[in-house]
Amino acid sequence: MGNLDEKHESPSSQHFNILQEIVNISLVRQSLVRSYTRSFNGFAAYLTSQEREKLAGKFSFLLHFSQNLMHYILRN
Repeated sequence: MGNLDEKHESPSSQHFNILQEIVNISLVRQSLVRSYTRSFNGFAAYLTSQEREKLAGKFSFLLHFSQNLMHYILRN
């Protein structure tokens, strides 16, 4: 986990791009709470239940729930 993809896109850019596909473009910066880029490749974001379902259908993640905040760890 945490490896850069073939395009060598930074993890933070990858997280932002993933959220752009799920969340209204004007709300992406507000939704993304934290990008984890050192020990593992993941992010934390505030999402609605519909956005969570859409995200889960498109990408493979390990999930951790913390109140309304979702933590996503990308799986290679």
